[in-house]
Amino acid sequence: MAIPSLRPRRCGRLVTNDGACLLFNLHVSGKGGRRFALPASDAAIVEDHARLLYRMSSPLPSRLAEAARAKGYSVAAGVRGFMFNADFRMLLDFCDIGTGRRMRARHLQPTG
Repeated sequence: MAIPSLRPRRCGRLVTNDGACLLFNLHVSGKGGRRFALPASDAAIVEDHARLLYRMSSPLPSRLAEAARAKGYSVAAGVRGFMFNADFRMLLDFCDIGTGRRMRARHLQPTG
C-alpha cells in the first residue's frame, strides 16, 4: 500500500500550461475546534489526520495568494491550500481561490 503523503508529490510532477498540479485539502473535524484557513504552518493543527492533509497540501502560488488576500484572508509566506472546519462561506471562498471562478450560493442550491 502506498504511503498517502507520497501521492501528492506524484501529482505535483504533473504540469500543464497553467503550471504544476495543485492539491488543496479541507478537513472537517467531528471533534469541533476553531475554524482556520490557509495556514503557513501546522502548529495550530492538533489532529493527526488534519496535520497529514496540511502537509500534503500544495503551497499557494502567488496569483492564488493574491486571490486569497482579495477575499480578506491573511496570507503569510509559505501558506498552503488547506482549511480546517470551514463554514459554507469559507468553502465557497476556497473553491474561488483554487479555481479562479466566482461561486455563488445560488448555484449550489437544489432545484425543483
